[in-house]
Amino acid sequence: MILSQHAVAAKSNEIKAVPTLLQGRDLRQVVITGDALLTQRALAQQILDQGGHYLMVVKRNQPDCMTTSRHSLPKRTGEAMRIG
Repeated sequence: MILSQHAVAAKSNEIKAVPTLLQGRDLRQVVITGDALLTQRALAQQILDQGGHYLMVVKRNQPDCMTTSRHSLPKRTGEAMRIG
């Protein structure tokens, strides 16, 4: 379900637009998803600060994030996990 849209300014990108889109919204019991471009610490923290949860893509071109994520994930498939 799409609840809102926000135009991205010329010569800008979603990294700057998404925090503005989420600002002031009640994110309790909400999961925000984002592609690899939106995998940003500041955005993750904003979502948590507003009471939400997030699911973000981690790609191999972010080696520190990839390593941390791999060590945080459960060893067995099908096991429930909580990150963040």
